[in-house]
Amino acid sequence: MALAGPAVVHLIVGSGDKHTGIGRYCTELHKRISRELPVRVCSFRKLPGAGRLSFLEHLPLGVEPDEGAGIYHFTRIMGCSLMLWRPLHPSVATVHDLGPLVCPEEAASVNAFDGLLLRLSLAGLKCSDRIVTRSEYTRQTVCTHLRVDPQRVHVTPGGIDTERFRPIAGAKIWLAERYGLARDDGVYNLLYVGTEAPRKNLGVLLQSMAVLKRQHLAMRLLKVGGHGHPRARAALLAQIEELGLERDVLFLGAVADDELPRLYSAADLVVLPSLMEGLGLPVLEGMACGSPVVCSDAGALPEVAADAAVVVDPRDVQGLAEAIAAVAQNVDLRERLVQKGLHRVRGFSWAKTAGSTMLVYENVVLGQTHATGGASDTPEATIS
Repeated sequence: MALAGPAVVHLIVGSGDKHTGIGRYCTELHKRISRELPVRVCSFRKLPGAGRLSFLEHLPLGVEPDEGAGIYHFTRIMGCSLMLWRPLHPSVATVHDLGPLVCPEEAASVNAFDGLLLRLSLAGLKCSDRIVTRSEYTRQTVCTHLRVDPQRVHVTPGGIDTERFRPIAGAKIWLAERYGLARDDGVYNLLYVGTEAPRKNLGVLLQSMAVLKRQHLAMRLLKVGGHGHPRARAALLAQIEELGLERDVLFLGAVADDELPRLYSAADLVVLPSLMEGLGLPVLEGMACGSPVVCSDAGALPEVAADAAVVVDPRDVQGLAEAIAAVAQNVDLRERLVQKGLHRVRGFSWAKTAGSTMLVYENVVLGQTHATGGASDTPEATIS
């Protein structure tokens, strides 16, 4: 791909993104764009003391290495505040979701100082020349909640690596051996991959499991990923105890890259009950590994899942319980979901993500339109 003007892409990544969905996005984007264009991976140049006070990472002084001319690509919202005091052009910024701006439960968990940092990053985001999102849902929320010109916001659809995420034979046996579980114990394994942030809605999932337990349907939740915040884990553990699910939830934490596809393949069902998702990568990963999926009808999830998953109201405890039970007890439904899921993921690839991102680079270089920002450009929603 040939670009007029600056051809080097400065891919700016956050230091804590390695084992997250954002980290995977950065890795896959770098791998594929670097086949067409020179790419330099950059990190933020931090204020003194950022090692002890992690919030200072969101107030960067610059990027390093700073190689001068090129396209600067901010791969997340936090850190875009740099554009307020050191504008970098031409620039592109990725919005994965708008979390607290569109999810009241998430907003309620943000303290005043973190809210200020977010507002600064969002104001800087609006100074970028182009914004890319991973779903049409997120594109619409950016245009609506940040009042950004729709012509500046582009969808670069999410991707899935089907060479890595694929059905793996013997995964159920591996799961039992890896975590010391009894084989063929009649327990239905639910897999959830993600944090315990309020938007993830794990409380409703636990309540649904309690409903199923009272109906004598044996369920085990395999929870992969960190807590996201210590208070979130404490609240979750308290709810587990209150519902009598201590033996029914297994916290696996962060898992090795090669273990995640095995877990998806071993799961009887992948569940994602979120109140809001900007994409919902676990839905695609579960489908690619041949697992049936139940997810909520919130955010981008209906857009991603289409008819290849059972989609439910995330606030409906009974509805979620019934959906899980239906998939567990109906072999024909389960097989239809598996086949539809395997077909659905063919439409998502990191090559498409990279290709559409490079078209945005070309657009911004040819257009050379610098966005303007300032105090008057703060987001419509208020975070306290």
